[in-house]
Amino acid sequence: MRLSRILLCGLAACLPFAFYLQFARAEGFFFEKTKRATVSQPKRIISVGLCADAWTVALAPRENIVAVTRGARNESISAYTEELKAFPVNNGQAESVYALKPDLVVADSYTRPSTISTLKRLGIKVAVLPLPTKAGDWRKPLMKAGEVFGAEDKARVIAEQMQSDLTALQAPIKSDKLAAIFRPGGYSPGGKTLAGNILQTSGARNLSDTLGRGGSEIMGLETLIYHKPDVIIHDYGKKNAGTLAGMLLKHPVLTDFMRNRETIDFPLKYWFCLTPKTFEAALRLKDSLFAAK
Repeated sequence: MRLSRILLCGLAACLPFAFYLQFARAEGFFFEKTKRATVSQPKRIISVGLCADAWTVALAPRENIVAVTRGARNESISAYTEELKAFPVNNGQAESVYALKPDLVVADSYTRPSTISTLKRLGIKVAVLPLPTKAGDWRKPLMKAGEVFGAEDKARVIAEQMQSDLTALQAPIKSDKLAAIFRPGGYSPGGKTLAGNILQTSGARNLSDTLGRGGSEIMGLETLIYHKPDVIIHDYGKKNAGTLAGMLLKHPVLTDFMRNRETIDFPLKYWFCLTPKTFEAALRLKDSLFAAK
């Protein structure tokens, strides 16, 4: 071994540095490679955001989830009620969450800023997941969640399926179908909202976009009827039918108009948050929109 070291010193003076490195590795003169640092999985996870609930149950080990939000029980806005029903719920208050002794709190843009800031001041690690409003931004919450949960491999598997579903959703359709999402109170989301953007991605024209309304704005009943959309999408179900805002959907003029229009009921929960279930559900919407008549 000593002779090898002497030879190495002599060779290093005259051989190119790259060759020296190759020779040194072959002789085993370098230290062993440092093992790649791995992110340890948090053991006590609490979700304080409705959208965070979905990514938590999709990626984190179930045995490590301590509590989720109250919204997890609401079938109208949560696509994961079945998966989340086994977990206790929290009220989103920093004091209550802190008392549960989490080592990771997962939040999103729906979470009260005061809860996030208070928990951070108390020394609790808080991960805030982004909430995309465009179908193409789906990787942002997935990769972030995979990182904080130490579940990158699981995230990659989900990513493959979501990309496959999105590719199918984006497949061109030979149609000029005009659609309108019409909600209680006349609200109709445009392309700057997740619902409106997914409708665009499916291949349909969104009436709100043709009117230059990117956000979720009120569309008068007169406007809706005047522009005669080919299809009207309801995503609030029958739960709000008895409210003052919901009564608009029962207006006799709208009822008469819809007799000659296609209507589709699409559950709000699938595009309230962008989750691993969103594109799969959107593909069913696309099939309904462009089904042969």
